[in-house]
Amino acid sequence: MPYDFFTPQPIAGARAYFLRDIMHNWSDAKCKSILQNVAAAMDKDYSTLLIDQYVLTPIGADLRAAEMDILMLLHTSGIQRTVPMWENLLSSAGLGLVKIWSSNGASESVLEVKKL
Repeated sequence: MPYDFFTPQPIAGARAYFLRDIMHNWSDAKCKSILQNVAAAMDKDYSTLLIDQYVLTPIGADLRAAEMDILMLLHTSGIQRTVPMWENLLSSAGLGLVKIWSSNGASESVLEVKKL
């Protein structure tokens, strides 16, 4: 179903919402808007938001993740985020980080997020 994530999420109370390779394309202000639209539709006790995205380490990020960060900055004014950056962004939208799921220290991860 087509959906503009800058408008209210049309499906309320879903078990899961999934965003993949979206957040790195946008500034914090635009991401906050996207996240607020999802958060407004989420059921606090039932819904989970899954975000498939790179999570950078504060120092020593692997080459692919660092390259993606630079590419996002150059092409979209976006950014790859560290854990503290994710936590701040999520909390600004009324969401909280539950867990980061990653494989063997890979930078590409899935963030499990709940409504506060």
